[in-house]
Amino acid sequence: MPPSAGWTRPQAVEPGCIAAHIQLPVALRGARRPVTVKFAVGTDGSISLFHTLTAVPPALANAIRDAVHGCAWRARTAPDGTPARIWVILPLGFQSSR
Repeated sequence: MPPSAGWTRPQAVEPGCIAAHIQLPVALRGARRPVTVKFAVGTDGSISLFHTLTAVPPALANAIRDAVHGCAWRARTAPDGTPARIWVILPLGFQSSR
């Protein structure tokens, strides 16, 4: 859903950061699956309250969490420029090579 007029979306500072930082466990390499995650981006761009909304093995959830935490994030801002904390629901589609 697009942000309301004047609001900005939270976003990773570096496009493709999650894909660049994900370190899949050997047992999960070659897996193809869509995964949806939810996390909060704080007013300072910090990540908290990470959850997977798709049932995945704990090792995969941890790898995605670590990749999300490994990225720098810009906080959402209000029309007056004030940073605001917000939940992000992020669908991820990935496949890894062996």
